[in-house]
Amino acid sequence: MARPKLTDEERHRARRVIVEAAQALYAKGGIDALKTGAIAEAAGVGRTTIYSYFATADEIVAAILWDITDELEAILVQVAKAESEPDVRLRAVLNAYVTFARENWEEFRILFMNTDPKPGELVMIGPEPQKRPGYVATRDAVIDGMKKGIFVEGDPDLAAQAAWAATWGAIGAPKGIAGFAWYDGEELEQQVIDVVIDGLRTIG
Repeated sequence: MARPKLTDEERHRARRVIVEAAQALYAKGGIDALKTGAIAEAAGVGRTTIYSYFATADEIVAAILWDITDELEAILVQVAKAESEPDVRLRAVLNAYVTFARENWEEFRILFMNTDPKPGELVMIGPEPQKRPGYVATRDAVIDGMKKGIFVEGDPDLAAQAAWAATWGAIGAPKGIAGFAWYDGEELEQQVIDVVIDGLRTIG
């Protein structure tokens, strides 16, 4: 007799079991630990069940990384909501961003810094990144700052992108350019955030 078809809720639950098993393996051994057989064993399912939800191991890795992205964006939104003054809010968002990157470097690298992937490497590019909550929280802080006269008026998207790019550089440059006498990571990050905020106050 044919097995009853799973409901959407049952499929979602089964998929979560697989992803959570993969997350546990990832926490212990990184991406190299995410082999299909190991994931199936940890989830208590067969390999064929894995393939009914994920075509490749990369799709499982992507599911884990998107969960991490959602976690980062939830943090950015939360810190933004906690601050009413736009300049303080923007600083809090950028601080949360660099702190997350420092504490989750490998995930951050794959998500945001793999700009020239080698064949077979995972590339994480989400749909409409300008509409994702983390970027929106940054841009909204800039818009509010311009409306209140805290920041000089200008293009808020350009200013928000410059803020992200500057902090991105503070995180990535010391990792990517070896042999340079970089300042301590946190000190450099804070200096860059200071320059961003002060620049918005004077040049928009």
